[in-house]
Amino acid sequence: MIVVYHILLFWFINNGASANIILHKSICIPLHIGVILYVLISGYFGIHFSLKGVIKIISNLFVYGLLFALVAHFCFGDKFGPTKLFFVSASPFWFINIYLMLYCISPILNKIIKGLSKSNRLVLMLILFWISCYVGLLGFDDSLQYGKNLIHFVLLYLIGNTLAVCKHKINSIPLIYILLTYILINFISISLYVLMVGKSYEYLAYDMAFSYNSPLLIANAICVFVPFMRFKFHNKIINTLASSCLAIYLIHSANLFMQHPIKHAAMFIQSYTDSILSQLCFVLLLGLVVCIVAILLDNLLKPIWRKMTHLYNCLSRTKVGKIACDWCNLG
Repeated sequence: MIVVYHILLFWFINNGASANIILHKSICIPLHIGVILYVLISGYFGIHFSLKGVIKIISNLFVYGLLFALVAHFCFGDKFGPTKLFFVSASPFWFINIYLMLYCISPILNKIIKGLSKSNRLVLMLILFWISCYVGLLGFDDSLQYGKNLIHFVLLYLIGNTLAVCKHKINSIPLIYILLTYILINFISISLYVLMVGKSYEYLAYDMAFSYNSPLLIANAICVFVPFMRFKFHNKIINTLASSCLAIYLIHSANLFMQHPIKHAAMFIQSYTDSILSQLCFVLLLGLVVCIVAILLDNLLKPIWRKMTHLYNCLSRTKVGKIACDWCNLG
């Protein structure tokens, strides 16, 4: 969903020659829940902080952020500024930057959530909702806009955890009700935007349907997530594919791919056909190809990831490893 949404956003809406921008934006709205789903999943199962996990994230950022930027610079002439060297703190991948923050504070977050009563859980959720989905969404605080911040990720993490706590009650809801709710939410979101096109409130309507801190978008993601709470996945293929989810995000978002092969493929699709249905089918196919290529590349780089595991083994025996272990055990 994230890959397809990015292709549509960057190469059909922002920089494409599409004459159907309103329709493409409408298609993007229900697709824009991938980030929310990722954090909901993290909250549902709980992040288990470890030094190994931190090293894995940082090594992914190093390879897919810094090294890919160098390849793009020397092969395609892309700009390479000094800030690229700060591939963690100044990461070009906004999502992983915020997620790393969430990952690092997860032990204390888990401890707080675990000790909450039902009423306190509700109060905390309402406070976070007010900060992110009211103050942030309506633009009263620029630092909270669009939900691309730690406060919103904590809210999503808490919602995911609450879904796990209330699993049995939620699973008793008939799936048809969840499906109808999903359809209704998307109908309202898309209609809200389409009806406001060309009017003074167009951008506000689009934000209400599209921003990560939109209540409509959060509800949309929950409706997609809830049915999967009824299943347990023990399939090796699914688990192997899932282990490359982060790599898919980092690889396809890197300029080396997004600004070159993906861009040319998207432009070819637009020049090849004017039919919206055909374009969407080709974009879905392109998204699938990108995911497969990213998974293969991630597996080809396993020797590097094994070296990082060796680094973790070395660090785990040091004072740093002991501190990280103590922090992990906090939650």
